[in-house]
Amino acid sequence: MNKTTPTDLSSEIEGFAAAFDCSPHLCVWYDADDRLRWMNKAFERAYKDYLDIVCLGRSFREMMLEVDARREIPEASYDPEWLDKRIAYRRNPVGSLLRPIPDGSRYNLTEWRTPDGGTMSLFTHAGEVSEQSTLQNSIMSNMRDIVFCRSERDGNMVTTVGPSAASFLGFSKETNPAGHAPEEWYALVHPDDRAVYMEAEKQRKQYGTPYALEYRFRHPTTGVWHWAREVAWNTEDVATGRLFYDSYVVDRTNVKERETAEQHLREVLDAATDIIAIFSADGRLGYLNSGARNGLKLAEDVDIAKHRITDFLPTAVRHMLLHDAMHQARLNGTWAGELVFRTTEGSTLPCSVVLVSHRNTGGQVDRFSIIARDISQQREAEYELRVMRDRAEEANRAKSRFLATMSHELRTPLNAIIGFSELMSEEIFGPIGAPRYREYLKDIRNSATHLLGLIGDILDVSRIEAGKIDLEPEYLDVRGVSAEMIDMVQARAQQKGLQLKLEVPEGLPAVYADNRTFRQCVLNLLSNAIKFTPTGGVISIGAEADNPEGYLVWVADTGRGIPADQIAKVLEPFSQVEEDIERRQHEGSGLGLSIVRSLMELHGGGVSIQSTNGEGTTVTLQFPVRKS
Repeated sequence: MNKTTPTDLSSEIEGFAAAFDCSPHLCVWYDADDRLRWMNKAFERAYKDYLDIVCLGRSFREMMLEVDARREIPEASYDPEWLDKRIAYRRNPVGSLLRPIPDGSRYNLTEWRTPDGGTMSLFTHAGEVSEQSTLQNSIMSNMRDIVFCRSERDGNMVTTVGPSAASFLGFSKETNPAGHAPEEWYALVHPDDRAVYMEAEKQRKQYGTPYALEYRFRHPTTGVWHWAREVAWNTEDVATGRLFYDSYVVDRTNVKERETAEQHLREVLDAATDIIAIFSADGRLGYLNSGARNGLKLAEDVDIAKHRITDFLPTAVRHMLLHDAMHQARLNGTWAGELVFRTTEGSTLPCSVVLVSHRNTGGQVDRFSIIARDISQQREAEYELRVMRDRAEEANRAKSRFLATMSHELRTPLNAIIGFSELMSEEIFGPIGAPRYREYLKDIRNSATHLLGLIGDILDVSRIEAGKIDLEPEYLDVRGVSAEMIDMVQARAQQKGLQLKLEVPEGLPAVYADNRTFRQCVLNLLSNAIKFTPTGGVISIGAEADNPEGYLVWVADTGRGIPADQIAKVLEPFSQVEEDIERRQHEGSGLGLSIVRSLMELHGGGVSIQSTNGEGTTVTLQFPVRKS
């Protein structure tokens, strides 16, 4: 026969499965569905010829009908309702029954309901009633977490049996040898539960109506409130006619606390706006919070047990969840990513998702929980930002194209104006006439030259912004290039009475930079210094190759300096010192230093300015050190 093992039994039954397996008394246990789950060896021996009928897992009704088919149940021959009466007794066992067994012996059968809803049946020989009582008391005394209570119809005291009696109920044989009065217990029941409890007791004692109740009571010693589940019935001793009020009480405090905690957790989950779901390994839904029902447009009356999580995913996304996300969650415990859900209305809902796998006691993954947050607004915002960025980039490109085109178109006529004004000033084809015309020609040439320089700067800015400047770095002689730049601006410096100094040390290592842009940077700095340094001032160029900040090249002047609060501003395009703008003391577009900064950033370097108001300014080019 296929026997169950102790791990297949409930915790309450496991104890006497081991204790009574070798007992001479016949003992069996049926679960809450009235299916046979355990029999001891004595029962197996007594029914050895019926083991094809009496099998573990079969229901009591099925087995009795097959035994009846062999015509071996006496009362079946005269009472067509015998089986219904027998099952009714099992549901509310009172007293004992005298039953025959296959060898012809007659046994007293005592049955009682176990806390898990099952039924325990104990067969003792008809002449061993006292031993049966002893055995039953032994069983009750060793039940864990259960207290048995008994009082007699003609008595006033209630006795309790069980190792948990004192700690759980506060009454035990040790503390109350004679038992306790029922009124003592009634007073401990919570006031909100007392009326229902008292009515159930009244119905049982007057009409024999059994009951099963859950209620709260206060421990008489500690004053702590507990939850209890009590199952009560009446038992009549057939031999003596005595009536007993029996019950067993199970501590439900931990269960209620767990249920309360679960309810609080459910309330928290339902208050969340995120989609939270729990589903089995095959995708069947077990829980959806209110946020999920709202997000997926699922009505409250829809039974989620009839749905799978994949019912709310587009076809293209289902494979990602079932084969990618769930696989990774099985391996790593969690998976995080993005999934698109589909509502019952057909719309899509992009979400950021965390998927968590859960294992059963056997270590297998049998459930998953998913937390999904709606990111549709975030996606819309990102789309709008992309559109705005694309528009801004296109506008910037259009501006650069416009500036480049217009600069080219303007430079051609300006070059003609400058060339013809020079020819006319030199009177190559004949005298001009009035002397004032010469002054006008000079103004025309200077203005055109200034405008040409401005257009050149604008063209440089547009090329930099469009990314059309390609550097061709090489090793440059800083002292030699600086001397050439001084020669280029020497005439302008002499016109203002300025002194130019070359302070780059001889033999200084070469700098690794683009030749054309390096010259343009140095020339722009020299031009700015000449422009803002008053007569009698000094302008110098210096360099240092082994500075921790990089390869440094600087232009210093003894001009009036830049106010500290405007140093950062002068590096921006079209920016000038406010005093110059207000008084228009100097011509210029304000692009010189901005162009220098952009060109230095292309080199991977930068520009720094140190200035003292009234004393002068030093602008330093910082080139990165090239590692060999």
